[in-house]
Amino acid sequence: MSPRGVNLENVTVVLHQPRLSENIGTAARAASNMGLGSLIAVQPNQIREDILMASATKGGQRLIENMSVYENLPDALAVSQENKIAIVFGPERTGLTTVELRLCQAVVSIPTNSKTTSSINLAQAVLIVGYELLLAESDETLSPPIKMAPVGEVQAMYDHFKRALLELGFLPEENSDYWIMNFARIFNRAGLTHEDCNLQILRVTEHVPWPKKTAAPKLEGNKEK
Repeated sequence: MSPRGVNLENVTVVLHQPRLSENIGTAARAASNMGLGSLIAVQPNQIREDILMASATKGGQRLIENMSVYENLPDALAVSQENKIAIVFGPERTGLTTVELRLCQAVVSIPTNSKTTSSINLAQAVLIVGYELLLAESDETLSPPIKMAPVGEVQAMYDHFKRALLELGFLPEENSDYWIMNFARIFNRAGLTHEDCNLQILRVTEHVPWPKKTAAPKLEGNKEK
């Protein structure tokens, strides 16, 4: 899905387990330079306000002043609702784990042309992604905007989808999450709505031979009118 007509104020930068206050501050500066709306830190290793403000400089200090801090990634990603977008950047040394990637609807990688240094620092990553979004903001919207399903609803869809495919014997019991991630990559390219999430469940689960005491799963939430 092409991010055309992006409203940068609706974009939140989520820094997962950043190591140093300097890294948070410089990432805030990069996000501010690209016009991104807000900043979240999840389980930061340290928070030193003086270092945060100094490294953010004047441009990024607004994001630091309004920054939210969370103890876990799922709670932080709850902001990704009503067409608000959370872009998650993993720890500087390791990046995001497979479990953490399952919480995301799309994966972005930034290639480098160096055989000796294949990684970039946190602020550089934020700046590059923000720059691409800044370019997309100026593009003419080719189709009417759609209301994306909240990340929690999408995750619930995949959980139910996995359960249904296991009941059908389509997925192996061992390493079933790996196969669901492959399905997720396909579905997420489309940009799932509330109706899309319900459709996937209803179309699959109506053919599942559920045990008599087990009802077919349904998603919570009001339907759009």
